[in-house]
Amino acid sequence: MEEMIKHIIDTDKKAREIIESAQNELVESEKTIIENSKKLRDEVLSQARNRNIKNKEIEKYVLEQEWEKKKADYDNQIKRLDELAKKRSDEWVDALVSRILDH
Repeated sequence: MEEMIKHIIDTDKKAREIIESAQNELVESEKTIIENSKKLRDEVLSQARNRNIKNKEIEKYVLEQEWEKKKADYDNQIKRLDELAKKRSDEWVDALVSRILDH
């Protein structure tokens, strides 16, 4: 009988050790999952920030290219207007003077 009680106590003790070990493993697994989740979140955020920076650089480059095209167009328009003014300034002055004198 004593042997049976001792066997039950030993079995209970081993069961408790197994349960405690499983609970410790569960706690460690939860900690590992939380740590990995944080690392993954940080990595994803970092990648998103880097992508955002690259997108801004690309957008800036595209806008600069568009600006250069528009500036070239504006410079060409100014040049054409200046040339037109040089060619026709005498004509315009004569027309204005004529209108003023006619009234």
